[in-house]
Amino acid sequence: MPLPSCSSGISYVVNIVRRNNVVTTALTKMVMLRRALLCIVAGGMMFSACTKSWTQEDERFVQAYTEILIVREQFANDSAQANKRVQDVFSQYGFSEGVFRSQFHELSRNPEKLRQLLDSARNRARRIAEEETKKELERQNNNADSLKKNNQAPQKELR
Repeated sequence: MPLPSCSSGISYVVNIVRRNNVVTTALTKMVMLRRALLCIVAGGMMFSACTKSWTQEDERFVQAYTEILIVREQFANDSAQANKRVQDVFSQYGFSEGVFRSQFHELSRNPEKLRQLLDSARNRARRIAEEETKKELERQNNNADSLKKNNQAPQKELR
């Protein structure tokens, strides 16, 4: 095959480079698309794994345990009252004490999951306690404000 002339040789090289850039760009886009698809699939698998590991039964356990923590804190000085309230919590969530203990024991076979459930219950209980404390302070402040307003109101003299 004869070599092209100098000017046509340059255009020949330029055309090859252009074709290679188009091919390279297309390959780069395909690789990036493949990586993005892989990330989406991996993320979906991780999400489904997380949702499968936290069942409705786990949520019911966490809700019950959260309320038990709150009851124990509220009735720290009265164990008889606390025990009665804990039994009420068990009933509310469809547990007996034995079933609750059994589920706790079953969950302890997977320490990481148990830790997540207990941490979640503690965090919820702490948030609820903080919200209740905030509401109580607001009530006290509102009561104090109304007392101040009542005391500052001009009083009629009685004769």
